Amino acid sequence: YDALFLAENGFTKVVALDLSPTACQAAREQLAISSSSPAVKKCVTVECGDFFGISGRKFDFIWDCTFLCALEPAVREQWAAQMRTLLSDDGELLTC
Repeated sequence: YDALFLAENGFTKVVALDLSPTACQAAREQLAISSSSPAVKKCVTVECGDFFGISGRKFDFIWDCTFLCALEPAVREQWAAQMRTLLSDDGELLTC
């Protein structure tokens, strides 16, 4: 839902990432049946993978919804370092 919301509100390239293949499949199915326009749907890509394994990419905006709070406290510094690596210099990070 969040990825579609972003695309419907002007984000032209939205990447939705999850570690779980089941969650990724559910997101793809939701995207397919969404009432959003085909143009909006084309803005969203669902990727299944490990957040900590992403490299060589930069994002202007990162929306972290419930990921940080689900991590063990010992891993949170790694999370912050990875976010710093993935966020473009003038990018924004929103966590909830």
